[in-house]
Amino acid sequence: MARQVLWQLFIAWDFSTYTNESTRLMRASGEYSLTPPGDGFSSGRGIISSMSMTLNNNDGRYSPLNTSSAIYSSIQNGKAYHAPCYLNVSIDNGGSYTRIFTGVIKYPKPSGANTKEISTVELECRSMEEKYLQDKLSTTLEDFQALHDTAANEGFIIDNWLTGLGVSTGDMQFDAGITVVPWVWLDDESAIEEAWKLAAATGGRFYANPNGYFVYESATHWLTNSASVYSQETIDTNDFEKLDMAYEDKDLFSSVLVEAAPREILQPDILWEPDENIVVPANTTRVYTAKLRQPAYTIDNASYTATTAGGTNITASVSITQANFAQRVVLTIVNAHTTHAAYLRPFSITGRAVSGGATIEEERNSTTHGANGSYFTSRGDRQKSIRGNVYVQSRSHAAMIAEYLMRQSEYPRITYKVGGALGVPGRRLSDKVTLNDASLMSGSTTAIITGIRWRLDNKGFKQDLTLIDSANLYPYQSTSPGYFIVNTNKLGSADSLRGRLFF
Repeated sequence: MARQVLWQLFIAWDFSTYTNESTRLMRASGEYSLTPPGDGFSSGRGIISSMSMTLNNNDGRYSPLNTSSAIYSSIQNGKAYHAPCYLNVSIDNGGSYTRIFTGVIKYPKPSGANTKEISTVELECRSMEEKYLQDKLSTTLEDFQALHDTAANEGFIIDNWLTGLGVSTGDMQFDAGITVVPWVWLDDESAIEEAWKLAAATGGRFYANPNGYFVYESATHWLTNSASVYSQETIDTNDFEKLDMAYEDKDLFSSVLVEAAPREILQPDILWEPDENIVVPANTTRVYTAKLRQPAYTIDNASYTATTAGGTNITASVSITQANFAQRVVLTIVNAHTTHAAYLRPFSITGRAVSGGATIEEERNSTTHGANGSYFTSRGDRQKSIRGNVYVQSRSHAAMIAEYLMRQSEYPRITYKVGGALGVPGRRLSDKVTLNDASLMSGSTTAIITGIRWRLDNKGFKQDLTLIDSANLYPYQSTSPGYFIVNTNKLGSADSLRGRLFF
């Protein structure tokens, strides 16, 4: 069957009902990519996917100043900001459609008509992280204690944060977590940004995919996920316009050093005292936020004495409702006295703080712990230092990450750039594919997709792919025995079922 490209564009201008805008779409382009291994440790940020679209606006439908527009009430005064949208593509003349983008609109940018062009509108869109990026959360004291006491891993923790944002479980596709992180909390912080940082701290990746799901891929994802283990397709010279390949040294290191910051629960002490007197007028309710210098494992009720300006004790007229968070206490203070303001002095909050800092360093090098030390003998050492990620909190955690990253960076790795590939809507980040180009390689090779840029118009659907060679990503993936799998392998037994522990 001849390849025929069709699309479906839907936008919920009123944030509820999706409207089919497909016939007005003139062209679209977008990209999504994975954060390179190790980068998230230092930057603390992930990559939000994007889409740009041009739509026909010859009747002013998308103009927020056009009162005759059928969607005027939904786009006037900037109301189109963060309107949900999605785009499907078919390459078999509508036989089946596959999602290539799900997200929200930034702002429509209409352009007026002229002698050469009709009126159009540009829509800049971002993937689902954008919707929640600026939403801030604070971890309750109860959750802070529970995450510690139940030895929560990174997958469970990120799930907990997204649930706090209002994301449903059905919109999450998470690998099982592999690392216990003893102390985690949010203090009026972006849960999305902290999820990026936590994922990086455990060797994983957190992002929203084209279907709109939030995805967590653990450090073992490319080792265990079937789409990453088995080639999903073969791409040869008939399928693209150009293939470039290059060795890159930005991820080439002979050793990796990781810093850890363990924490401990301190003895009971004062957690907070106000810098100035707390004064609540008569018959008034005031809300104060006590910002703690450190997170606390336990927080006692506030201690205070309430007096009038002249010193008369009116403590019986004052009540406090206390909301305890990991690193802040919100105090709702009610002064029921009908005539006197209440001066709360002295005032203090006590409890047991959780304290710690960077006191541990673990290093793994290719000569002692890897398999390619001889490569660097005549080329000089290259060390990657990873510091400042508060979620690395134990020596074993630091050692695991150091060896994991060292093993992935001790060999020069080939990066492939496939230009002008025939677009396949179902391609996804982390998919393994087979590449063939007789002019560059004597046989086929396999690689992992780490970036996809796409463009769609009446000429067709094309993609540019970024991939990394899959060889040596996991040193024992192709050997026997391979890595240990629960209920499949044995530990310590010298037989065919013996498996190696993952770092």
